[in-house]
Amino acid sequence: MENLKEHLFSMAEEDYKKFSLKLLPADTKLLGVRLPKLSKTAALISKNGLSRDFLDFIYNYECEYFEETMLKGMAIGAVKCGFEDRLRLIEYFVPFIDNWSVCDSFCSSLKFGDDELPALWDFIGRYLESDEEFPARFGYVMIIRFFIRDGYIERVFGCFEELKCTALYAKLAVAWAISVCCVEYAEKTLEFIRNSRLDDFTIRTAVRKIRESYRVSPE
Repeated sequence: MENLKEHLFSMAEEDYKKFSLKLLPADTKLLGVRLPKLSKTAALISKNGLSRDFLDFIYNYECEYFEETMLKGMAIGAVKCGFEDRLRLIEYFVPFIDNWSVCDSFCSSLKFGDDELPALWDFIGRYLESDEEFPARFGYVMIIRFFIRDGYIERVFGCFEELKCTALYAKLAVAWAISVCCVEYAEKTLEFIRNSRLDDFTIRTAVRKIRESYRVSPE
């Protein structure tokens, strides 16, 4: 897309920028573009598949603003391509994730079929084992997105126990994932919490999220 930066500036809202800055690191360079508008722009960028223009945007466009990084992630999620091609794009993008919002929006934009999940599980293993904050968060948010289901839940609990990253947003992702597990697998999750070797902060945060959830019974 030509004049992408001008297009983003034209969609920016000052009030939304002020609101969003309260939720992001203080040094975030933000324009204030709402996510639905970014999603529409990502669809335009990716409409021709793995075209030269698309690949040039992903690999060569230098991101100055938060929205530009977010847009790359959304475009990777939106583009029509094969499984292996998408994994290569994801692998390239993950090192550029530097906040929870880009991470979570990126994961929510990705789509995989049930038949692709075994290979996807193997792929995210490297991130689940990472001691870096946002690669680790990416791995655990991918668990929330795709793997809290029959056939994977025992492996998911095992991954929680193996958390290597001590950074805040990795721990928060694990706490969030545990709370989501409780919605679908209440007894197994409570048993895990009772016997877990995870640090107190992560467990207490998970318990708080469970107690606050409207999807979990008061009992």
